[in-house]
Amino acid sequence: MALLDGGLARLFGAALGGIYRPATLYRVTQLRTRGGSTAESVAERPCRAQLEAASEAMRPAGVAAPELRILVLAAGLGDPITTDDRIGLDGEIYAITAVGRDPAGALFDLRARRA
Repeated sequence: MALLDGGLARLFGAALGGIYRPATLYRVTQLRTRGGSTAESVAERPCRAQLEAASEAMRPAGVAAPELRILVLAAGLGDPITTDDRIGLDGEIYAITAVGRDPAGALFDLRARRA
């Protein structure tokens, strides 16, 4: 049962870690302050990711800015990636617009655009 409890994600992480490039996941949390305003807290997490161009099917009609597909190894991330988070890869920061997951739980499949 170890494979079903995150072992498969660790196995893929070890196998693909050399292929995927170093990246930084920026975990964004909105904190409510006194008076009702909000402040943003950002925690950086190292990860491994691969950037791919998005297909036309992934891009909503009328959107001029290209959306990209980013695959992120789940091993070592702990919490799931959300659309509140951002990711840095190859000197660019991307805003995450959608998050998917492969059936084995080894990868996060992100749609993102340059922030």
